[in-house]
Amino acid sequence: MNNTEKKILSVSRNLFAEKDASQVTVREIAEKSGISHTTIYLYFKSKEEIIRAIALEPLENLFEELLEITKSNQEPAEKLFSLCNHYIAFGFEQKNIYKLVSLYEGERVDLPSYSALLSKNRMKSLELLREAIIEWLPADLAEEKKINIVRGVFFFLHGIIMTYENEEQQDLKRIQTIVRDYLDYTILSNHHEEKNY
Repeated sequence: MNNTEKKILSVSRNLFAEKDASQVTVREIAEKSGISHTTIYLYFKSKEEIIRAIALEPLENLFEELLEITKSNQEPAEKLFSLCNHYIAFGFEQKNIYKLVSLYEGERVDLPSYSALLSKNRMKSLELLREAIIEWLPADLAEEKKINIVRGVFFFLHGIIMTYENEEQQDLKRIQTIVRDYLDYTILSNHHEEKNY
C-alpha cells in the first residue's frame, strides 16, 4: 500500500467517523486528501471499495482474536464471557467506525450463505459466538429459537456498544458484570448443576 492509498483510507476513515457513509462522496474524500477524484479511482473502483478496505482489517483481526479465545483452555462458560467481553472491547476500540464495521452490507444471520464480503467476515465471528451459545442450549430446541437466542445475544452486545460509545471512558468492569449477569440469568443458569459451572 503506497502513501496515496494510505492517505485516502485515513481521510475516509475520519470522514466516516464524522458522518454516515451515505453522506460522504468520493469528491469529498479527494478534496480532503488533496488529490483529484480521478486519482482515487486509480486505487479504488468506488466508495464501497474504500469502505470495504477500511472495515475488512478490523473484522479479520476480530475473527482471529475470537478464534484464539475459542481454542483456549477456558471453561465453556468463561469462554462465552470472554467472547462477549472481547466483542464489546472491539466495539469500543472501533467506536469511530463501529457502525460501518458492524452494519455496512449487512445481511440476515439466518441465510445459508452470504454474498457481501463484509457480511462473510462478520459472520465468521458471529459463528464462533453462535457455537459458544449453542453449547448451553437444549439439543432439542427448535433451530429457529436457537438462531433467535444468538441474535438476541448479539443485539444485547451491540446495544451495549451503542449505549456507551460516546462516553470518554467506558467502565469496562461494570459492563463485564452486566454481561456476566445477563448471560448467567438468560442462558447459563439452567445448566449450573449439569455443567458444574
